[in-house]
Amino acid sequence: MHVDGVWWKIDFGGSYKLSRVIIYHNTGFNQLQCQAEGCCWDEEAAGSDIACFMNECKAGYFGWRCRFHCHQCPTCDRVTGKCPTCPGDRWGVGCMLTCDSRRFGVNCVKECHCNDENENCQNNSPKGRCNSGCAPHFTGPTCQVSVDTPHCRDIEKRARIRCGASGVTQLQCQAEGCCWDDAARDSDIACYKRECKAGYFGWRCRFQCHKCPTCDHVTGKCPSTCQDDRWGIGCMLACDRRRFGVNCVKECHCNDDNENCQNNSPKGRCNSGCAPHFTGLTCQVTTAPWLLERQSTSRVQRQVDISPSEPPAKVIP
Repeated sequence: MHVDGVWWKIDFGGSYKLSRVIIYHNTGFNQLQCQAEGCCWDEEAAGSDIACFMNECKAGYFGWRCRFHCHQCPTCDRVTGKCPTCPGDRWGVGCMLTCDSRRFGVNCVKECHCNDENENCQNNSPKGRCNSGCAPHFTGPTCQVSVDTPHCRDIEKRARIRCGASGVTQLQCQAEGCCWDDAARDSDIACYKRECKAGYFGWRCRFQCHKCPTCDHVTGKCPSTCQDDRWGIGCMLACDRRRFGVNCVKECHCNDDNENCQNNSPKGRCNSGCAPHFTGLTCQVTTAPWLLERQSTSRVQRQVDISPSEPPAKVIP
């Protein structure tokens, strides 16, 4: 066995954010299995040579095992799904969310101001044009120009107001403590802006932050990591059934591939026993001295195959 110096090394041909590098022995493992969208999930090698696979999402996909598709945003971050800007009528991580029926434009920043409040100006041409005419206080081809100064919709600063506050009449209050009508109709009150209560975010507070009560009420961003079994913007996304822990960084290593170790107590424990080469209470400890894993917060899926000419005696990360 070679114990001194570098006997062999891996050149990935570039810099990547790795979720893991797994180097397997040359016998006793299944073939590499490829799934939809050209991603390779099982990083297990077969044949006479040692093989190493490094994975990264292809363009347009992101997240753990590339499960999520960036909508109309081909340059989204392959780990986080973040887009420079979303195209018309999309918003959110990976531009996965569509605008509300009365919002339109890049990142859904524009609002329909139609005389008929039920009209969906998204579907008109040009977008924003109101077949029913503009609502009071608005004018222009797409009803985006305010004829009042100031008007709530033109004020960037947000201020919290309690629904049903004294002296405010006809202020429409909806679920979760949010106030939707931008302007109160009391002669003494000029203007109110809305703000989501803690734990909610997005337009009209439609989205709830899961296990992240201090998320930003506009973007949904959590100041720290998501709590157990959640990830993504507002911690809205649940872990895959075979992932668990903070930001879903831990993986189930169960003898039964179909077992969901999330639901066991403690999380990660496998009722079917640990998979080969794993041990411990939650099957997180590898027993194979030739198995090298390197964890990070990334979830990557690009395949690179490097095979040395002889079985290695020493692995150099």
